[in-house]
Amino acid sequence: MAQGYRYNPDTVTFDPIEKGGTEDSRPLRYPKAALDNMDYLRIQVFEYVKAGLFDSFGEGVSTRDDLEVTGKNKAGAGIKEVATVNEESPFRLERAKKRLKKPIKTIFLPIPRQIGDITSIDWGQGSSLNALEAFGLQFGNRFLNDPSNAFNFLQNTLLDQASAFGTSETQRIFKSAVSGAAVQAVGGNVTPSSIVARATGQIFNPNLELLFSGVNLRSFPFQFHFFPRDADEGKEVLKIIRCLKYHAAPQLGSETGFAGAFISSPDVFQLTYMNGKGKPHPFLNNFMPMALVKTDVNYSGSGTFSTFHDGTPTHIIMSLSFTELNPVYREDYKEGIGKNGVGY
Repeated sequence: MAQGYRYNPDTVTFDPIEKGGTEDSRPLRYPKAALDNMDYLRIQVFEYVKAGLFDSFGEGVSTRDDLEVTGKNKAGAGIKEVATVNEESPFRLERAKKRLKKPIKTIFLPIPRQIGDITSIDWGQGSSLNALEAFGLQFGNRFLNDPSNAFNFLQNTLLDQASAFGTSETQRIFKSAVSGAAVQAVGGNVTPSSIVARATGQIFNPNLELLFSGVNLRSFPFQFHFFPRDADEGKEVLKIIRCLKYHAAPQLGSETGFAGAFISSPDVFQLTYMNGKGKPHPFLNNFMPMALVKTDVNYSGSGTFSTFHDGTPTHIIMSLSFTELNPVYREDYKEGIGKNGVGY
């Protein structure tokens, strides 16, 4: 049996696999030659671990004893965690560390020609709140807290607001707008704003404001060009493509229970930009655990399909699209790898 090798990140070389190891346990890489102190992208494959119904709200998270690097998991399988859990860490970071065990597979690829990161936050036009609506909100609050005096408050406030509008004509318009609101409440097809607009050519100031409305999951596209230089490198490229497609596929079979009645989630991926010394890149962005949502392989990368004598295409373009499993929050920049370089 041919001697196998395992990648050593400290020396950026392949060392012989120890007794009992297998060829399948070694990382895959392109090109197969040494990286020669070049920056590269490390892709690690992890088994998907379900988040749980309540983990997102801080429930169901294992204790520190369960998460700490002890050399064994709760089942005693000897699986080490990626990192220790800091007692001050937010529960979501603890959950993330819990979900990343020992990698199933590791792939090393050159950093693509075009890389970057886009962070987007949703801001949207908030609901308007004009003077009458603000007054209605105030009245509703008063009615809930002091129902017996709410209508006295309504009468007095309406008179005060009307007098504050200045001219007697404007006061009349304000009172008409209030009346219009009352008509609308019982099904009439009028609004306070329409009455004011008809009478004065003006509308109430809506007091619009841009409001935060949510977060987005980041996506990362990568494109890799493979030019196999010999049969061995061609086989390595084949294994890389097959490995990524295999672990990105969901599972249907007896392992999912009930003879395939359910489909299990695909594996997930952790990407890391590495420098030539086998350490995380000191400048580039970091990644949350991600799903491989699209794999696009072009076997005629040069525009014409051509192969070597063994059938290996001479130029292959592999496009991958990853999407992070969780949003990035401000706390993430204060913990772990988030403190390195530009953060996330």
